[in-house]
Amino acid sequence: MTEFYLISYSLALNTKSHIFIDMHTAKLLVVILTLLVLSGMFVFASAQSNYMKVKISTDKPVYVKGDKIRIYVYAKDVKGDAINGALVQLAFTQGAKSYAMQRIFTDDKGVAAFQIILSKKMSSGEYFIFAIVSKTGFNQGSDVGKFTVF
Repeated sequence: MTEFYLISYSLALNTKSHIFIDMHTAKLLVVILTLLVLSGMFVFASAQSNYMKVKISTDKPVYVKGDKIRIYVYAKDVKGDAINGALVQLAFTQGAKSYAMQRIFTDDKGVAAFQIILSKKMSSGEYFIFAIVSKTGFNQGSDVGKFTVF
């Protein structure tokens, strides 16, 4: 199986993250990003815009089919202050399958909390979580996380 090494680097925040993805996930990511650009949801950076830092976490890294997964998305500005009222769009994938497309707003602490019950029919394996965060006056932010289902 071919794997791609995806590097996300933010010049504004001077941060770098690494993740390995397979061919099907890479194709799905290209489709998602293309749809965002075509739909006008992708916000291009300008020198006067504010940047946001986005971080995904789960309550644990490994789950059993039927478990409740808690996913937290944190949105902060470059100073570290919470961004209230930002729209968070969340999906998770395994290969070419996409699950749980949800939208929610961040609270006054800059947190969007999702709870999803994993189907007992889900395939075992590694899943990737994609979060895209947007708010007027900020450049769009995103993060990728992962969890495993047995």
